[in-house]
Amino acid sequence: MKPIWLVAGIVLLLTGCGAKQNLISLQISPPAVALRGVQSQVQLRVSGIYTNPYAVRDLTTQVTWASDSQRIADFVAVCSDTHDVCQQSLLGIAPATCAAPATCILVPGLLTAGSSCAPTIQVSASVNRPNNAVLVGNASVDVTQPICP
Repeated sequence: MKPIWLVAGIVLLLTGCGAKQNLISLQISPPAVALRGVQSQVQLRVSGIYTNPYAVRDLTTQVTWASDSQRIADFVAVCSDTHDVCQQSLLGIAPATCAAPATCILVPGLLTAGSSCAPTIQVSASVNRPNNAVLVGNASVDVTQPICP
């Protein structure tokens, strides 16, 4: 008769073989943030939570970012040296011209405030999973401007 711990160990080892790690949720950090003034910015990050085995991975560059009010705050291309908005956007900001050697780049997760006012908006990060399932993480953003009541 074999010791029970040996049998239990073999069963646990076999049940883990070939199992694929599963992404179960996305978390945006920070989950709530305040932007004060035109072109104020915050760098958001996304953590993917996995099971089998449990793990947390940075997915900031692998998700699709979105703002529910692009006139208030959005993810836009910025000059690589100053982070000034350098593309046409809905933010109501005149695009900057990047001085050489700076270039116009999109920094994943860099949220920029526009010139419109709103109490709170939502931003999201999403990733497609097998079987057309989409995982979404959300964060709240409070945007205020000196010109707003």
